Amino acid sequence: MVQIGLFTTELRTFDGVYVCVPNAQLWNRTIKNFSRLPTRRIDVPVGVAYEDDVDKAMTVLKGLLDADDRVLADPPAQVMVTELGDSAVVVNMRCWTEASNYWDLLFHLNRSAKLAVEAAGLTIPFPQRDVHLKGALAPAPEPKAAKTA
Repeated sequence: MVQIGLFTTELRTFDGVYVCVPNAQLWNRTIKNFSRLPTRRIDVPVGVAYEDDVDKAMTVLKGLLDADDRVLADPPAQVMVTELGDSAVVVNMRCWTEASNYWDLLFHLNRSAKLAVEAAGLTIPFPQRDVHLKGALAPAPEPKAAKTA
């Protein structure tokens, strides 16, 4: 926040944008402050193929969290299956870090997760859909032979 005035509140966003908001819009509204608290939680969902060993994927991803000093020990980091999606089993990495480390750690974990999963011989599938046609298509009629006289 930059300044609270009689009629407006001036804010500066994380990406350096100046915002001037009429106070009438702020009264009785929720305000999210991403920098006020000293720690933040990071969630990184990683999709793995249904054919892959989900326990192996969880072990690989937990290893990434355990190896990074920016991940806080309390509360402990977690890895869990959060969704059986259309194209993948979604394994979520969850950890807490200091607010000042949030973005660097988030970007690092996303990149590292892809590399570690692939290095372990697992697959991050892309969205896909199988289409099954019910019933057989009738074969095209054969052309009639010309009659000879």
